[in-house]
Amino acid sequence: MAIHRDVIAAPSESRAAPDPASQFRNVTAYDQLLSDAIRALTAAARLTWTERWPDGSTQSRACDWAEFVTLALTGAAANIGGIETALAGRPGSWEADAVRGLLAATVGHDEQQLLEDRTDPIVVSINIDDMMVDLGAWQAYDAAYDALQRRYDDLGLPEVRRTSGSALDVLATLATATPEQEHGCEQIAELEDRLEQQRRQDWVAFGAALAAHIQAEVTQIEGLRVPVHVNVAVDPVPATSLTGTWGSGAGECLPERLLNAAAQATPLPGHGRTPLERLEQAG
Repeated sequence: MAIHRDVIAAPSESRAAPDPASQFRNVTAYDQLLSDAIRALTAAARLTWTERWPDGSTQSRACDWAEFVTLALTGAAANIGGIETALAGRPGSWEADAVRGLLAATVGHDEQQLLEDRTDPIVVSINIDDMMVDLGAWQAYDAAYDALQRRYDDLGLPEVRRTSGSALDVLATLATATPEQEHGCEQIAELEDRLEQQRRQDWVAFGAALAAHIQAEVTQIEGLRVPVHVNVAVDPVPATSLTGTWGSGAGECLPERLLNAAAQATPLPGHGRTPLERLEQAG
């Protein structure tokens, strides 16, 4: 907590402002990663290979360390989501300007060549339940459940006329439903069960169609050399984030672009018919 208070406190004449590079930093992880990076770059600088000439002579040469560093930086930027995403920690620093210039000179200012340097798989995570809310499919099913509830109301079922006393006393005041009312309740309850089964089948089919469209689309992306994994969650889950993203000049990540394109190309279940119409037409 003392560190947090130091960070948010206003600078005073007696105390210098905290170093931005140290704010909210996991020092142990940062230092460990920096140590690993230094070891890797040092090993690359010491790497040599032997060139053999046509006359049979050989010559030992150091590796192209500048190329090694550049390839490492472009690969990391591609994995993290783009140049500006990688530099988001301090985008206005002189170090960021230098790295930005190096990467832009390598892959272009529009980052069109950055994708081919990616080494991490791309993951598209789809929360079907949330998508169906956004696309209006859940509202259609909510309307169907409400319609079935109104059918219960239309049966004129006996109502409880007493709410105090024991449970047995309350039940004693409940009139018996007629055979016709009981039969009507059974039919509506069966429709409710079938409606829920149909909804889940719709969610599964829509998720499968999205995944198939995405997998077909990625085959057309030039320069993509890593696998694309599509994870579909059908049942309600906490909000999922898209992981393994790759940024574009427009600021939209590749998984988001793929998912949006798939959603636009995939028709919603029912093809314009309401869930209840489909259910009752199926018999």
